[in-house]
Amino acid sequence: MKDILIFGGFNWLGYELTKLFIEKNIFSNIIIVDNLKNYLSKDNKVKSKFDEYAHLYNENIFIHTINIKDKLELETIYKSYNIDTVINNIKFNYSSNKNERNDLLRGYSNIINLNDSYSIKKY
Repeated sequence: MKDILIFGGFNWLGYELTKLFIEKNIFSNIIIVDNLKNYLSKDNKVKSKFDEYAHLYNENIFIHTINIKDKLELETIYKSYNIDTVINNIKFNYSSNKNERNDLLRGYSNIINLNDSYSIKKY
């Protein structure tokens, strides 16, 4: 089986996808890349949901805190796993400042370029 990479996966949708992939045994590994901006918020319901799968952390679920604008760090993810499918669940927030928007666009470009470089067909 192949691995799936979910960008922006530590949220409600990422949890629901992770749950589905585990229940259906669709992928060997689920790799999540997220900045974990809301990870420590006291009412983070997603964290408690993900904790249901804590026993799979570093076994089948791998969570990486990487900024997508850092192409070299992203590439280590692509090199380390047998990725077949990529989901980009990172929202573009137009109300962010110009630098944040530019960083996000650079990150999107990095994802697309790495998908091309590593022949990802499902994106």
